[in-house]
Amino acid sequence: MIEDIATLKKLIPTVVGTSIEKYRQPIADAQNWFAARIAGPALMSEIVRMGEDSEPGELFLRARLAVACKAYLTAIPKLDVLETNNGFAVVSDQTLAPASRDRVKALTDSFSSSLKDALELFYEYVEDSPEYRPMWLTAPGCTIMTDSYLPTLREFRKYGAWTGGYESFVNLQADVRAVILKFIEPKISRALSDKIVSEIQRDALSDANARIVGDLRYALAGYYRGDRALGYASLCRVREALEESPDDYPEFRDSDIYRRLVASRENQKKTSSILPII
Repeated sequence: MIEDIATLKKLIPTVVGTSIEKYRQPIADAQNWFAARIAGPALMSEIVRMGEDSEPGELFLRARLAVACKAYLTAIPKLDVLETNNGFAVVSDQTLAPASRDRVKALTDSFSSSLKDALELFYEYVEDSPEYRPMWLTAPGCTIMTDSYLPTLREFRKYGAWTGGYESFVNLQADVRAVILKFIEPKISRALSDKIVSEIQRDALSDANARIVGDLRYALAGYYRGDRALGYASLCRVREALEESPDDYPEFRDSDIYRRLVASRENQKKTSSILPII
């Protein structure tokens, strides 16, 4: 992915020198890490294949940036900022002075942040690219929640005021699923919920489901962050839409939830039709 020093310098401006040799092993390690921890075999094969094109696509370019940041971050303790007999050093007026631990730590922290930013750019692109989604869904680093109305971090931030990063977002999956099971499915039916999740994953929402998915997302976000008023109000709007047009939502119409609702209404009619005897 990175074969020469000129390419590495474009990606990491702080790199100096004219040889790629001392970076080859960190680059190889970083590429292996990216394949094993982030992309997985299928997507990594596509990325490598893309790199053979005369003009590699955006997926390759974003992956390469992440690999470069990881490689340089890994290399810092071994390469030294500048090599001297005393270890790390910085240039000052044509002389070399030992770099403090704080300077080295600052450099490491900086590239840790750069790696995080590069990975976010990669995640955002692959999430928005339907042609790569099947491969991404099987990848170790997949950032898409496969059973949620808010499958990506950007959507979760939009509806849920979430400020965490990708790693913490992926770890929320069990909690998000629990919210759907506890608060939402008992009101709309599991069958309808599963259908909507499936349509979101395929980017193929029906017109009927598109009308309610916004409120479902606010309901999920509200209940997740403890704003029950928002969750309840949003879910009430969804339920009203289902009850007004049950034939548009056959999974709800054919559910026990709706059958109980119809039976309850029938009982109310019978009760109200009995006149009191004076």
